[in-house]
Amino acid sequence: MVQPATPPIPIRTGEKQHGAQGELPLKQAPTRRSSDLAQVPDIPNPFRNSEVARESQGRYRTGDDAAPVRRLSAFSLAELVIVVVIVGIMAGLAVPRYAEAIARQRVDAAARRLTIDISLTQHRAKSRSASHRLRFLEDTSQYTIEDTTDGSTWQAIPDIDRPQQGYSVDLALDPYGTTVQTVSCGADRSIVFDGYGAPTQVGSISLGVGRYTKVITIDAEEGDVIFTTPAAPSPSPSPIPTPGPTTLPGPEIPGGKDLGGKIGDGAGGGAIK
Repeated sequence: MVQPATPPIPIRTGEKQHGAQGELPLKQAPTRRSSDLAQVPDIPNPFRNSEVARESQGRYRTGDDAAPVRRLSAFSLAELVIVVVIVGIMAGLAVPRYAEAIARQRVDAAARRLTIDISLTQHRAKSRSASHRLRFLEDTSQYTIEDTTDGSTWQAIPDIDRPQQGYSVDLALDPYGTTVQTVSCGADRSIVFDGYGAPTQVGSISLGVGRYTKVITIDAEEGDVIFTTPAAPSPSPSPIPTPGPTTLPGPEIPGGKDLGGKIGDGAGGGAIK
């Protein structure tokens, strides 16, 4: 069943006024008209004409009347060229120093690896009571560690990481990248230790990368390894030019022609005739 609509509750005035039936008169609530809205005072907005307000209006307004949006400026071509030139200069100064540091580090790493392998050769010879040698292959930077049981037949010892292969190291490969310049260890290019660990054939090995060189020398008595770094050859000084004989003009004699004189060209022994 549909309920009837409830009539609005009237609002009573503050004063008592008796009507004809003795009831208080009712007064309806005032309604707001559109003309009243026009009379509302305009509250001043300090941000209305600011730059942020204009940017926001241009950002969200579309159409022909949209305000232009200010775009952020980027780097100019001149600034970019200046930055590239500065970076190029810094790289030109840093790259040679970096290359020299890498070359020095490679030589040191190769020398340390060779020293460890020489010590390994001596230790195995002493522990197994058999002659061992570290032999450099011909015209390469590769060497192997070999042992012998009868003193005439040499064979490579097993590799520590790959037992099925012989022990071999190539200093020309990474991470060493070093060249074996000279090997002065006999005709077979070998460093030999007997069954007591005493060296029977020693010499020196020169390693180099670029202008950096390190010489490894094995002591003939104890088999100790000695490092020596030869000094880089200094540029020869340019010869100082020797001044030649200087001819000084002689004194002028006024009226020499009138006297009919003759000035000799000797060393201060000129005569006037």
